Amino acid sequence: QIINGICKGLHYLHQNQILHLDLKPPNILLDDSMFPKIADFGLSRCFDEKQSRAFTTNIAGTLGYLPPEFGSHEITYQFDLYSLGVIIMEILTGKRGYEAVEDILESWSIRLEQSQKDIQLEQIRVCAEIGIECIESNPLKRPVTHHIIARLPETTDGPIGPAGTRSSVPQVDDPHKGALKSSSEV
Repeated sequence: QIINGICKGLHYLHQNQILHLDLKPPNILLDDSMFPKIADFGLSRCFDEKQSRAFTTNIAGTLGYLPPEFGSHEITYQFDLYSLGVIIMEILTGKRGYEAVEDILESWSIRLEQSQKDIQLEQIRVCAEIGIECIESNPLKRPVTHHIIARLPETTDGPIGPAGTRSSVPQVDDPHKGALKSSSEV
């Protein structure tokens, strides 16, 4: 459910032409119900409606969560997708770095209760596949957020939390509301 919430939050940002550009675990806050909220928009950029890329002389972020193409000085939505993949794999494995889906499933298989094991392993498999696709070194092969969202129903048995207690709009904690820079300010 945490992965699901992060993906939906990032999808919400991208639908609104916002690139986070520093997506990492410390910038994902969890509320009392373990519902994720994306925070810290200090490096974020706003794109115009038809814009999909921008060039900048300074690319900041956190090594390990920055995509391999960060040295090209080109900012795209794929930046956030790479970071999302690293976060998903880190949630599933407890460490940064690629692991095979089979290894992840084997690790989780030991920890899961037998009664829901098959359903939960399928959920983990889908999340691992999404994570691996997101950390693809070729940014053009990374999935877009709406394709990820389309696969997420495979990962939950229903809405997150008790019915009727959550808005369908993902939570985005923005302490710098109004301080986002447009791509022309990059």
